[in-house]
Amino acid sequence: MSLDYELRIESYWEPEQVLEWLKDYLNFQPDSDNTLYNPGILLGVHRETEKNQTMMQSWFGFKPTLIVWFVLNSRNDYEIGKTTLLKTVVRLLQEIPGDAVLLFNYEYLVLQRIAGELIFNQTGQTWPKSEISAVTSQFHLAPLRSPLLTDDSPQVEIDQKTYPLLTSVAIRQGKSVKELATEAIDAYLKQAVGER
Repeated sequence: MSLDYELRIESYWEPEQVLEWLKDYLNFQPDSDNTLYNPGILLGVHRETEKNQTMMQSWFGFKPTLIVWFVLNSRNDYEIGKTTLLKTVVRLLQEIPGDAVLLFNYEYLVLQRIAGELIFNQTGQTWPKSEISAVTSQFHLAPLRSPLLTDDSPQVEIDQKTYPLLTSVAIRQGKSVKELATEAIDAYLKQAVGER
């Protein structure tokens, strides 16, 4: 049985550049059809489709340009493959700037780097804390919501005294309260992290 992971990343790099870098710096071996392997792990790189970019934009707030996919064999060299996956993803994130998410089985959020903040999902951890603590990049451990696993929209509580003003401004601008709240939060966050 295989376990599938996808690193979706926003980058100016081309798939061929990523493959060459992985061969040169992380000693991956060429397999076939632009794939590479190491014990317990097989990987490939391709450009993200426009349809998936739109979907990722709505779920994570960025448009990835590349997908680095990984397949781990759960029967042979699984632990080695899992360790190699961690080292490879972290090294790629150190080398390639841009927002990124690592998904397990195309839907479970393992980690994210948004606005420069690397966060490992502490819920259902892929790696033990001892392995994650060996990561030399600055990171956080926190529960991360996997939007692909739920139909529930995230909920934000609005202070009782703010809600009437929010409603009044929304009506004046011909918007719903949800639209205006989303715009206000978005504007605040862009200012807080610098316009992206």
